[in-house]
Amino acid sequence: MDSSPSTGDKAGFKAMEAQRIADSDQVQSCVPASKVMSTVFWDMRGVLLVEFQEHSRTVNASSYCSLLERLKTAIRTKRKGLLTQGVILLHGNARPHTAHLTLETVEQLGFEALPHPPYSPDLAPVTIIFLGR
Repeated sequence: MDSSPSTGDKAGFKAMEAQRIADSDQVQSCVPASKVMSTVFWDMRGVLLVEFQEHSRTVNASSYCSLLERLKTAIRTKRKGLLTQGVILLHGNARPHTAHLTLETVEQLGFEALPHPPYSPDLAPVTIIFLGR
């Protein structure tokens, strides 16, 4: 007697197909997806820089300042002439954004940071862009 599932036995077919794939050499082990933090800088023409935070590393003033320096390089590469017109940053009130080292770096790079009131009842523009209404 044939032990293969009948054409109407979808569950049996799926089980056989899953076993066939598991037995084949095509299966690659992968790390399950987890949360990943990214920082995105953009202007009205599009994305300038996307950085993904290394797993289990925190953002501090030093790492944020390094990121701002990479942003300046990205602007110089992707938006020729924009640095001479001036760069205005809108970032939140997280400690890395408001640290003395960050404020010095922003000034040194020739950027301007717009103030963002703490605990503002209004959503930040980035929240509206990423989360919608």
